[in-house]
Amino acid sequence: MKYQSLIIISALLALGGCGSDDDENVTPEPSYVSINDATSLKIVVDSIDSTTKAVTFSLTTNEGEPVTGAGANYTVMYLNIPGEQVSAFSIPWHKGVRFACSDSSDVCSGTLSATDTAGKYQFTPGSLEKLGTTVGQLKLAININGTLAQTKTDLLDIPSA
Repeated sequence: MKYQSLIIISALLALGGCGSDDDENVTPEPSYVSINDATSLKIVVDSIDSTTKAVTFSLTTNEGEPVTGAGANYTVMYLNIPGEQVSAFSIPWHKGVRFACSDSSDVCSGTLSATDTAGKYQFTPGSLEKLGTTVGQLKLAININGTLAQTKTDLLDIPSA
């Protein structure tokens, strides 16, 4: 009986001595979620280069967690919509260039790359010559797909050069 009590007391003292009150030096693990585990996706465009039309954006869940691993399933469209035109369609006459990549494709158009910050990406388009030289309003639509969610597609204005 004395030995059991001695063992229990020794174990409690050993466990009690493992704690530390020095929590100031603890660095929290970064919180992020993989593109295929995210149940919601949200894009916020940070900047658009007016010359190259490269887009830098943040990809997060609706809860604000950075999303990593995007780049294999995307569609990015650049649209040139000339001035006022009469059209029976909801999107007036336009020229467009589409860049895409998917898991089932061996070739991707444009380049989507992650930056050094989790959840930050840059999309660099290939040739935009098909947009033509007609002066109009440039618009951008980005769609990123994961296994469980995809981004909402919005048409964004692109600043002119």
